[in-house]
Amino acid sequence: MKNRPLNLLLAWVLLTIATSARADDQRSLQLVVMDPLSKPLSCDCVQGYAQREYEALAAYLKKSLGRDVDIIWHQSLAEAIKETDGKADIVVGKHSMVVADSKTTAIPLKPVAQLTGKSGGTTQHGLIVVRTEDTAQKLDALIGYEILFGPTEAEEKAGAAEAALASAGVETKGVRKRYGACSEAATAMLKMPKDKAVAAVISSYAEPLLKGCGSIREGELRVVGRTKDVPFVTAFINEGLSAELSENIQIALLTAGTDPKFRKSMETLAGFVPWKPIDPATSPEDTPVKRSKIPDPSSGSQWHQFRGEDRNALVRWLPDQLPNEAKLVWSHELPSVGYGGLVAADGVVVVSGRDAQDRNDAFLAFALSDGKPLWQTQYKSPSTFDYGNTPRATPVINNATVFTFGAAGILSSLDLKTGRTNWQVDLAKKLGESLPTWGFCCSPLLIENTLYLQLGAKQTLVAVDSKSGSIDWSAIGRPSAYSSLMPMKFQGKDLLVGIDRIGYFIRSASDGKYLWLAKRKYSGDFGVPAPVIQGTTILFTGENNGLELFDLASIASETPTEGPQVANDALLPDSHTPVIAGDQVLVAHEGLHALDLEGLEARWSIAEDKIHSYAAIIASSNRALVATENNELLLVDTKQGELLDSIVLAEGVGPLLSHPAIANNHLLIRVGQEIRCYQLR
Repeated sequence: MKNRPLNLLLAWVLLTIATSARADDQRSLQLVVMDPLSKPLSCDCVQGYAQREYEALAAYLKKSLGRDVDIIWHQSLAEAIKETDGKADIVVGKHSMVVADSKTTAIPLKPVAQLTGKSGGTTQHGLIVVRTEDTAQKLDALIGYEILFGPTEAEEKAGAAEAALASAGVETKGVRKRYGACSEAATAMLKMPKDKAVAAVISSYAEPLLKGCGSIREGELRVVGRTKDVPFVTAFINEGLSAELSENIQIALLTAGTDPKFRKSMETLAGFVPWKPIDPATSPEDTPVKRSKIPDPSSGSQWHQFRGEDRNALVRWLPDQLPNEAKLVWSHELPSVGYGGLVAADGVVVVSGRDAQDRNDAFLAFALSDGKPLWQTQYKSPSTFDYGNTPRATPVINNATVFTFGAAGILSSLDLKTGRTNWQVDLAKKLGESLPTWGFCCSPLLIENTLYLQLGAKQTLVAVDSKSGSIDWSAIGRPSAYSSLMPMKFQGKDLLVGIDRIGYFIRSASDGKYLWLAKRKYSGDFGVPAPVIQGTTILFTGENNGLELFDLASIASETPTEGPQVANDALLPDSHTPVIAGDQVLVAHEGLHALDLEGLEARWSIAEDKIHSYAAIIASSNRALVATENNELLLVDTKQGELLDSIVLAEGVGPLLSHPAIANNHLLIRVGQEIRCYQLR
């Protein structure tokens, strides 16, 4: 499997899209380009800017959809359709201009995607400028000025600009004058008498072009204000197309950015990202997402979510020897085996499973101190998945609430003390998702009051309000895999890092927009291990691609690298998520291995006879606790690479595939159909 190369896009995606095109309508699709930064609609006065080659998009669409695509460039949709016999299947251009032209031409268009710029942004804004020698310094100084606006349909140069001026107390009624291109308003202002009080509105994207073309000399203009952000280049689809063709076009648009040549030709950081309207009252930069407050993991008293407090499987302390049977505090039989990880907080342990008849998802709670059963809740979830129907996702606890996610897509909010259901939503049914072969596996990620999950092939990312269960938003994209999302902060913003069926991604936590995409070198990975993050370092893992290390600072630079900074294809874990502990990576695959974090070079390897394809690792600064799939516990000195202790928990009860937890110096672990609690000290 390792040697099967990945084509420009996963072959099965292209084949599915190509063969699903409607057999009764194979005419050429008409792509109308109204992007002011496209090569035919701009000029080459600024090297590497405003020279977008839409032939790359047409070629990608043709390959993806299996049909010809004709391109027509024009600043006006009405003029463009004179060349297409009235047809416009896909329109890409400045959002406000396309919306306005759609109304005048009566062509029904819906926005589906936005093109990221070189810096990854999808918005623009208006700039209110004056001549450099003008005394005005802020917008409120423009009272009584003549304002040179752009056309009414250019939002950043009309409506948004008028709103910005009005908020500063500047009355523009009766002093509006409208121009077409940005250069017209700016150059007209410069030609007016020096003593005339006048300001002009230009688009933020046009500022480099004005200077580059020589229309304006360096230092002739000065910015005194700006508008709120508005959508910039948006891709629209004709609503008259079939739902099947429309969906296939959306998928093709959103996956085009995986091709480095496409990104270069289109002067884009990440290609197209899902369409998301902007709140007109705010700019995205003004409303940063805040991380939910979770207790310091050093306390050792809580294990709130997947892989612990920071989703990194790290704890402050581990013992020098493993607990024996005398250290078994309590144990309980469970109605089924299970794969979902354990969680514990506020003295309550929660475990997932199925009822004895395998008809319902079941969640049970026990007292951490003595194992007293606290509650059990069930709901109907008939399904048939490979490897059984038990939930795969680890619940997440926040304050007095626990959130659970079943393999069939049912998300629930339960009262931690009583198990009472606060709300429940069938995400698969609500969003029309088909059930994956192995069920939904993504462990919920809670940021502030929002739950994030990878879902499926249609809506690949969903954000759910944790208070009500309502869907805040859902976003389409590349088909999801079986991995869980990881949170990351960068430059003050919260990001979602994940693995999908094609490769790796970073998406915005505020709206799901793609900020970065990468393809795996080899196809075939099932995408089960989660990303591992330390600082700006991101480690991805797979059974065909091994370990690939990326640095977010490099990804976000002006000259990002296309592939990983470092890779190691000697270790190929298919379902185990490694652990980064200090300056080394701990990986379980045919033994336990320690790699140097900087270069992914081997430091030591042990226990080749005890670890095969899966293990769960919890690490401290000098120890690692390893639970193997054959129900054995290992304790390792990670500084020396020495096996300190090992015990067999059980034999003949099935593999141990549920991630254990450590809370209040207790080890909570699932062994077959039993949950056990051991005292660690």
